[in-house]
Amino acid sequence: MKKEIYLDFNVLISIVKKEVDSDYTFAKIANLKRNGFIFPYSPAHIEEIAVNYGKYCKSEADEVVNKRLRLVKWTSQCFEYLPGTPSYESVIKTLKEVSNDPSLIKIKGYFLIMKRGYENGSTTAVDNATQLRKEEPAKCMARVMKDIDLTQVAQDNDMFHVGRRTKNSLKSNFEILGKSTEGLITFEEVHKKMKLGPRRLNRIPYDEIFSHSNFLKLLSEDFKNSGMNLESLKKGEHLMNDHSERESAMNVIFGSLERAGYYQEKSNSETKIRSRMHDVTHAIYGCESECFVTNDDRFRQKLKAVLHFLNIPCNILSLDEFLIFRFHGNEHEIVYV
Repeated sequence: MKKEIYLDFNVLISIVKKEVDSDYTFAKIANLKRNGFIFPYSPAHIEEIAVNYGKYCKSEADEVVNKRLRLVKWTSQCFEYLPGTPSYESVIKTLKEVSNDPSLIKIKGYFLIMKRGYENGSTTAVDNATQLRKEEPAKCMARVMKDIDLTQVAQDNDMFHVGRRTKNSLKSNFEILGKSTEGLITFEEVHKKMKLGPRRLNRIPYDEIFSHSNFLKLLSEDFKNSGMNLESLKKGEHLMNDHSERESAMNVIFGSLERAGYYQEKSNSETKIRSRMHDVTHAIYGCESECFVTNDDRFRQKLKAVLHFLNIPCNILSLDEFLIFRFHGNEHEIVYV
């Protein structure tokens, strides 16, 4: 048993806001830490904390950020999941894709460093997997703030692909992006054409959604449009050994679930789209652990479906389930009381 537990950011927020049972949550974490369990954080936690710099004046933001960084540090004991280095083939492919785009010059620089690492032998295939390291959350925050422009690029890209649920959301989201909607269809139109949508799909259990023929057709189409092949997708241990490939695959899969309407977000607003992007990033890192705890039911349903499809052995728990989840050394079980 790995004894690694990943807490979604909303679990930490429930402690900060002293929500119902937050004292029990705090005590449960403290007890498990005393028994050798660790609660790694990831850059996704820090990116969610950094959002506060856009909500408040600097002095107020600093206070909120520092308080939440202290909680992350206490919870994680500075254990952190960090992305593995993309494979050499992926590095070369990315360099070709970004070589002529001046807006991606920073990304090009990072990938040139990766290329040199492979060429001088300091980077090998072992480095492709997600890395468990120890790092002060404040140090990770400094790195996130340094690359905050790349976070914005990722958010804009996510809005471009999933900000199309209705005609109204398509119009408003693309006005924010400053892009034309000409020739684009909404997700609602896709639902009608392919007989998808939340009313049809939300009744399907998480372990059957990827057997739905129309959804599989849409998923295969999305993989093809992303330059990947669903049929040759790595799964299980092979996928866990390549963080970058897992990131690419899960981004497409979660995007397809949103497009199809399976436990879709409550709204298609800019705020919800940004929140969805953080959810996917948490999923990419958090599935490295033995247990993933989230207070978001919609996200939990999607995550269970995705990890089942990808043959990734990770227990997905609600916060209530976590509080009654009994950990016994090398064994564990859920006992409802």
